[in-house]
Amino acid sequence: MAAALLGAPLPPSWNVRPADRTSSMLSPVGRATSDSNAEVEGAVNSFQNNQVQDEETDEPPAQKALDRAKKDEQAANEALSARWDKITPAAQTQILLGQRAWINDETAGCDKQADAASGDDVAKATVRAKCDTAATKARTDWLKQYLPGAAAK
Repeated sequence: MAAALLGAPLPPSWNVRPADRTSSMLSPVGRATSDSNAEVEGAVNSFQNNQVQDEETDEPPAQKALDRAKKDEQAANEALSARWDKITPAAQTQILLGQRAWINDETAGCDKQADAASGDDVAKATVRAKCDTAATKARTDWLKQYLPGAAAK
């Protein structure tokens, strides 16, 4: 089905056209100063240069997916730590054993998912990182109930 959609025309309301150096997207509405044109040209050149660099890295798509999954995992871990730090010490003490148990369960569950995944080590690591991210996000949401003032909401 996706292959059939590749050649499908875009809805007219999208008003999509290629962004190139002749596009009106490069000039601001109204009167443009030479400074603003230079800024726009600089931004376009920077974007185009980055696109060329990305294409020249020859990094396999699977590695890119793993890199993205690891970045997402790191962001989820940082959010969890920030949420934990906002919980009062008394509440932290109350739920600490449960938090440790969750870490062990999450580790074992994601290990199992990664081991069961088909593919090479990169694919398995991607599955692991995505599993960790999902579990960490869920735990971060669960910890909301322990934030100061959460019961009053």
